[in-house]
Amino acid sequence: MNFLTVKQFADKHPIFTEAGLRWLLFRDSNFRKICCRKLGRRVLLNEEDALSYINAQKENDLNARK
Repeated sequence: MNFLTVKQFADKHPIFTEAGLRWLLFRDSNFRKICCRKLGRRVLLNEEDALSYINAQKENDLNARK
């Protein structure tokens, strides 16, 4: 498991902005449950789970449009 802060995740994967990730954490409870851990006030993202979740959402969107 590789946990990153929101800033570290955005720096490592430039396609995602910090604001976009924070919006996703605030608005998508499934993303929060699957990918997010809190350590005190710090929010950590499991890198593998976050990328897998985002890829799964893409597949769901494509299937819904058919």
